[in-house]
Amino acid sequence: MNNYTEVAHPSAPSAPHPELAHGAPTTHSFPLADKHGRVWATLNLTCLERPEFGSKHLPYVLEGEKLTGSLDLDLAEETRIKSVKVSLIGEQPTNLDLEPEQFVKVTQVLWPADGSDGASSHSSVSDVEHHKLKGTFHWPFELALPVTAEFTGHDGKKETRPLPSSSHAADKKVHVDYRIEAKIHHGSLLHFTDDIIDSNIIYFAGTPQE
Repeated sequence: MNNYTEVAHPSAPSAPHPELAHGAPTTHSFPLADKHGRVWATLNLTCLERPEFGSKHLPYVLEGEKLTGSLDLDLAEETRIKSVKVSLIGEQPTNLDLEPEQFVKVTQVLWPADGSDGASSHSSVSDVEHHKLKGTFHWPFELALPVTAEFTGHDGKKETRPLPSSSHAADKKVHVDYRIEAKIHHGSLLHFTDDIIDSNIIYFAGTPQE
């Protein structure tokens, strides 16, 4: 696979704790429909099912694990798409008037993939040069968070610290959220905004606390 990954921090992921490497694989699907209700894009995430950790409705990822999945498109008509990418993002709230501060972002570009038209065997690509696509597309991906990231302290200085568990998972004094975002960029006069599919995920750093 010729996709490339941009990582905000150079630290490599560690291996997941052996006691936590269990559970049956489960897939979470997040569809995107047009104004007529027809689903044309679906973000699929596969992780191990661990109901003892909390909600079954959100994907889980443990420190050292890779979050795998795919983005599937079903384009009934020729559509201009300049790029497709998926990102795993960690955010820390600032105050009510400002956007959350991103402390980590890992991105994988799915289309256009270097040296490939990015199409599955069941796809029809109308005009690759002008980014016009039609048909079905299946782009697999895998993302892993680094072990550390830079955080802004109370004095405004940046400091490198281990990634904390998400607010859904552990220490309520640490308010951080993680989410996955698939962004479909059109770059045309007919589509001024990007189409985005996103979902919160639960990230456990080290061993989850009960």
